Amino acid sequence: MMIESSLINIVEAINNGRTISKGQQVILPIQGDATIYGFLAIENLIFSRAIDMPPLGEATVLSNRVIFTFDKKLYRFPIFNSVCKATEEKYGLHFLYIPRLLNLSNQWNKQAYEQSMVQEKPNPKVARIDGVKIEDNVAYYYPQSNDMYFKSSSKLRGLSDGLAVIVRRISKISGDIKYEIYNPDEIQLEK
Repeated sequence: MMIESSLINIVEAINNGRTISKGQQVILPIQGDATIYGFLAIENLIFSRAIDMPPLGEATVLSNRVIFTFDKKLYRFPIFNSVCKATEEKYGLHFLYIPRLLNLSNQWNKQAYEQSMVQEKPNPKVARIDGVKIEDNVAYYYPQSNDMYFKSSSKLRGLSDGLAVIVRRISKISGDIKYEIYNPDEIQLEK
């Protein structure tokens, strides 16, 4: 006889159409209960090695950014408040954080994306990037089928095929608040 669990991991929940938000209670694989502090939009291919480690470690949270070191490198990411499946046909590129485009090997395309992300009028060369089109002087990104949509407390939004979760918990030893980064497959929440 199979017993149905009342818990689901974050990736399954997103794939089932749920929006996961900051402040939700979760169950960690080792330490027990925690609260979601936010989400990092990451590119799955770049961080596949890092995501194998439960948890990814402690993080330093500075306002709406997180800073941590992995493999002797310093990483800085914006923190998003919620994540869900990307359901729109296209998203405006202005204030749209897309890690895949920040990691382009062609520096000219990368620069065109960065300019189009921060400036309302897009760099015309951004249309050379796969998945980006300019229509009526607005640059749009057409998401891939496995992309997730991230929202923040500012105008910044994100699209990515991968994510990491920042949780906040109270240390059982010191009583201090700990911020840690986890693989979303390892974090459980109520169905």
